[in-house]
Amino acid sequence: MKVILSRKGFDSANGKISSPIFEDGTMISFPIPSNDTDTYDSLEYCGTTYSKILSDLRYKGGARCHIDPDLDDARRVRKFPEWIPAFGQISSSASYLKNIGIKEGDMFLFFGNFHKVKLVSGSYTYCRRT
Repeated sequence: MKVILSRKGFDSANGKISSPIFEDGTMISFPIPSNDTDTYDSLEYCGTTYSKILSDLRYKGGARCHIDPDLDDARRVRKFPEWIPAFGQISSSASYLKNIGIKEGDMFLFFGNFHKVKLVSGSYTYCRRT
């Protein structure tokens, strides 16, 4: 079995802010900005859209995003009856995985850039200390 480390979500090049760790310990990985049809308004955490959370955290990017991996249908504002989890690589990323012999049974470990946040007066803010 092979183990593949795969960075996901915002970083210094894509999004430029950290994804949140909420006070209850829940972590959400903000999907990277893109020209895809999905938007941060179409995703939510506990009834609050990602676009609201991003605005609170002073995100300066666009409204559209690329959801990959798409592993949690609970984050979608509008549910799709035929939704299934998906992880997909395209172009050179897909070729690379094929060339190194990745197959069923191998394990992907996702990692990303996270920081604790708290809700203050109805707005999310990064915590300076834990």
